[in-house]
Amino acid sequence: MTHAIGARRGPDPTPPHSSLIPSMRLLGLHHITAIASDAKRNVDFYTRVLGLRYVKKTVNFDDPGTYHLYYGDYAASPGTLLTFFLWNGLPRGRAGLGLTGAIAYSVPADALPFWRDRLQANDITATTHPLRLGDEVLGFADPDGLPLELIASNEADSRPPAPHPEIPADKAIRGFHSVTLPVASGERTAETLTGEMGYRLATKDGARTRYSVAAGGPGTYVDLLADPSATRGRSGLGTVHHVAFRTPDDAGQGEARAALEEHGFAIFTRSTTANPAASCSRSPRTARVSPWTSPWRNWAAT
Repeated sequence: MTHAIGARRGPDPTPPHSSLIPSMRLLGLHHITAIASDAKRNVDFYTRVLGLRYVKKTVNFDDPGTYHLYYGDYAASPGTLLTFFLWNGLPRGRAGLGLTGAIAYSVPADALPFWRDRLQANDITATTHPLRLGDEVLGFADPDGLPLELIASNEADSRPPAPHPEIPADKAIRGFHSVTLPVASGERTAETLTGEMGYRLATKDGARTRYSVAAGGPGTYVDLLADPSATRGRSGLGTVHHVAFRTPDDAGQGEARAALEEHGFAIFTRSTTANPAASCSRSPRTARVSPWTSPWRNWAAT
């Protein structure tokens, strides 16, 4: 069963977020789905260059004529899975408000020199960003312009990487570190995160505010990047379609749906055989938000 979460119905019935008792049991990021054009180029970049595992190919259940590609670690673990809808012919999107910004992966603390050299050897421009909340950050883009980052986190990240013949295990990608959401001020998005979704403030530095949930750490973080002058983004190639969050089980997803309905969100439900627990939403505050059960159900990674 899938529950798509829309904008709130009518006047905002939610009390100030400080008075909300979180009703969701979220565990962190589950998967992120983006939009790409060419399948061969996409597979080469994410498997050969970045060393992710090609988990499976299926179809977009809302558009069965469109392929859906999945990449992650060897076990297809929640929190590692980046997936793509292939819509060749779409114009390239434009980053901005209403869309998810950069997708950040976690790598070991000393791994960035290796990755800088590897990206350069593959003719990929990489930019070293200023320290972010104490961590080194390397930014680049995939062939469709999707913004990606590698964060050499000082925090422990014991998730095993997918094996790759050219990438040492002590340099390899562990899984997601965080996602960045561009916001004008961030107040309403922060209210949703810390209210209905049960996230908590982790840290803040300038315009960037980081939130975490459950045990915290890489794979749970949502960063709000405030810029009052930012303009609206435009969905297209190289943009994120939705971000999905983990719930512990089907009961947890049901609780998430009830919490969202209680706070005035419109829920659109559909069922699929392959993805019975999928949920997609469009929220004016956080682009697309999707509570998924954990672990994956009804298909095996091959």
